[in-house]
Amino acid sequence: MDKAFSQLSGLFSKLGLRLKVALVFVLPIFVLIAFLSYNLYLSENKLLTDQVQLTAMQLGDIVLGGLSNSMLKNDKTMLSAAINDIAAQGAIQRVWIVNLGGEVRESSIPSETGQNLNVTAMGCEECHQLPVEKRPKVLSSPGTKGQFRIAIPIANGVDCQKCHGRSQKHLGMLIIDVSMENVQTHLNNDLRANLLWSFVIATLGIIGGFVLVNWLIVRRVEVLHSALNDFEKGDRSARVEKTWRTEDEITRLAQSFNQMADSIVRNENEQHGLAQMRQQAIIEERERIARELHDGVAQFIGYVNTKVMAARLLIQKHKMEEADQQLSQVEQAVHDQSNDVRASIIGLKMASEGGTGLAADLREYISQSNRLSDFPIELEIDPRAELVHLDAEVELHLLRILQEAMSNIRKHASAQSAQVKLGLQENVLVLYIHDDGVGFIPWQWDGDYHAHFGLQTMRERAEMIGATLSVESEPGQGTTVSVRLKVEES
Repeated sequence: MDKAFSQLSGLFSKLGLRLKVALVFVLPIFVLIAFLSYNLYLSENKLLTDQVQLTAMQLGDIVLGGLSNSMLKNDKTMLSAAINDIAAQGAIQRVWIVNLGGEVRESSIPSETGQNLNVTAMGCEECHQLPVEKRPKVLSSPGTKGQFRIAIPIANGVDCQKCHGRSQKHLGMLIIDVSMENVQTHLNNDLRANLLWSFVIATLGIIGGFVLVNWLIVRRVEVLHSALNDFEKGDRSARVEKTWRTEDEITRLAQSFNQMADSIVRNENEQHGLAQMRQQAIIEERERIARELHDGVAQFIGYVNTKVMAARLLIQKHKMEEADQQLSQVEQAVHDQSNDVRASIIGLKMASEGGTGLAADLREYISQSNRLSDFPIELEIDPRAELVHLDAEVELHLLRILQEAMSNIRKHASAQSAQVKLGLQENVLVLYIHDDGVGFIPWQWDGDYHAHFGLQTMRERAEMIGATLSVESEPGQGTTVSVRLKVEES
């Protein structure tokens, strides 16, 4: 049983939405209407039968009333004529007057007069099997469609007792065989016509409901499915066009899909842009390292090689004091270069361990730099700036700008100290880097990439994250680099 139910459930789950609607809604409604229509037919048919029997009973009472005068006068000629006149009516087939002994005293068929009826015969036994008080006055004739037998007791009235005495309650029976086939057929035809029209109207209503469900639900779900399928296959332009006039759940679902698709496409574009930014950052970092190797390590090696050669020649000439000066210069150069290399390593290491927040990265970088630099670096962070959350790419670029600035200070500024400040002015994050070095004239380096590639790199990094970079400097007054980035304060 469970297996069969599971198979039916699996088969039902594979059906299309139209068939499911037909099976779940249309078919049960159709069966229900057919059942109700059949019950209505049975009820109406019973009501019709009862009405026909009532009519037949009333007819019997009318006939008995019409024959009473003839029976009271005991005028057989008048009674026979009256019975024949009544039997001549189209619906009446036979009229009998039967006494209590079962003898036919008068009949619309003369040959039957005087016969004794067999109470066990068909048409009689149906009444005689029941007690007198329960015998019906109208009985459907067995085996004959639309024919009724009316059995009206002839009461022994006061006028009748003059001849028959008072001992008997009834004198006999008036039996009338009536054919109601035409009336019943007409009424049945009307009933069937009404049921047929009800069935047709219900069927049209079901078909209309099915068409409405198809138009309001199935068709729109198919449109939505088609858009989802195209979107899943890679067509990012797939959308559900707003061609529906109804503002319902399916319309809102289509709008939600369009919004979701727009969000996915927008996110993919942002991710693509970030990927390109990361790739560009990798390329720039490689170029920066290559420039540092060229301008730092390569020049340092050449410088050291020249100084060592000079010291060796001076030693060969026994000019020990001058040779010692050359070696001292080499020692200082090695010390400076060592600091530059270690500072670069710190910057690379922090970049790979990013994600702790800009303020934390600044503290770590300045702490490491203070252990390497020949001049102290002060750090000041506005508490409000620590609440600002930035994208990892933005934090990396700001950190790289600081690293470039500190590298320039070590190499070119001859500074005694430096200050780094991170502040928040309204919704603008500001990074200040100041030194008290020799300074320079800013317009002399603007566009001179080969001479001051560090400042140019900082400007490019600021532009990539939507920030602005400004440089303020005068000879002998030090240099201030400021980066301004518009953010949303947490």
